[in-house]
Amino acid sequence: MLRIWSLTVFCILFAAGDIAPVQAQGGMAPVIVAQSEGGGLFRSLFGKRRKVKRGRDFRKNAQPQRPARTTNRRSTGSSSRSTPSRPTAVATAKSPDAKKVLVIGDFMANALAKGLSVAFSSNPDIDVVNANNGSSGLVRDDYYNWPAKTPELVAQHQADILVVMVGANDRQAIRAPGGQIAAGSEAWRTAYEARVTAFADVLATQNKPVIWLSLVPVGSNSLSRDYSSFNGIYRQKAELKGIYFADVWNGFADDKGGYVSSGPDINGQSRQLRAGDGLNFTKAGQRKLAFFVEREIARLLDDNQTNIFASLGGTGGDPSVPELTPAVPAISPMIPIEMIDVRAGSGLSSAPVKAGKPAEDTENEKTADGEKAGETEKTVAARQPVATPPPGRADNYSWPAPN
Repeated sequence: MLRIWSLTVFCILFAAGDIAPVQAQGGMAPVIVAQSEGGGLFRSLFGKRRKVKRGRDFRKNAQPQRPARTTNRRSTGSSSRSTPSRPTAVATAKSPDAKKVLVIGDFMANALAKGLSVAFSSNPDIDVVNANNGSSGLVRDDYYNWPAKTPELVAQHQADILVVMVGANDRQAIRAPGGQIAAGSEAWRTAYEARVTAFADVLATQNKPVIWLSLVPVGSNSLSRDYSSFNGIYRQKAELKGIYFADVWNGFADDKGGYVSSGPDINGQSRQLRAGDGLNFTKAGQRKLAFFVEREIARLLDDNQTNIFASLGGTGGDPSVPELTPAVPAISPMIPIEMIDVRAGSGLSSAPVKAGKPAEDTENEKTADGEKAGETEKTVAARQPVATPPPGRADNYSWPAPN
């Protein structure tokens, strides 16, 4: 039985062509050898399998593939791709004899000094010195005494002009010999006014131009109300000492005078002006804060002011400049309107002058009967009062009689 099965398998394999008998030499039995290459029945029917590489498309109508995008990874070194950036102001080296603008005050003065530094960055003749103390004020003189420190700072930096912005930290009790004075009371206001006056006296005695900026609204409504009250004190005391007071409140407020965090910058574009804490300023806010005083600073530091006064007929107090007298007065004498000559030939009348009569008539003497000599009856009648227009006419302005 086993032989029959073996013979059957042999016949099938022989028909497929995968094995072939080999004649043995020397009368030995035939040896079956498997073919390694060749056709065979199965290969002739199904053909040779082709190996297909993965990832390739062997279809006849295959479309060409798009090249894969390459993304540049970030590296710590320099990148080949250049990204556009905003143009920044290039700081110009200051000249040795540049005018010194000394900015003093609290954290709001710090923002002001930064804005002024940007404003005058390209001006070699104006140098901004930031000498503020962020936590200072006029109440805690035990912490930082501005009336005592200001003369030292002016001498140290050889300041040519002083810019002051202080008071944002002053809503607190004032220490007095009899105890603390509560903020907001009448006694506190009296004591605070005395401190503002003392500081204004020190500023005035420095013999330098001084610009005092007001406080601006903040995120807290109660604090903004106190700041507004402080500004009234600063303005009064500063102007009494001849100090220029710049009110910048409305530049950072809405139409009702309240706090706003954003608004137009110096170019009129809507920008974020205040920081998220409702107190400090962004860079755009710092620049806008400086915008309100930069022109006044440049005007006060302008060495050519005497030329402006000379062009107006004055010397500006400089004896070396000769006094100039304008050829034509800037303002003519004031005369009543009824004395303006509107006769024919005058400057305000375009009527032609009649032949045989001069453009200007001399005043004639009155005769005994009150008429002027040389006048006709028509001329005299023209000067008589005109009769009242009848009632109801458009030129009758009399008030109707009551019924």
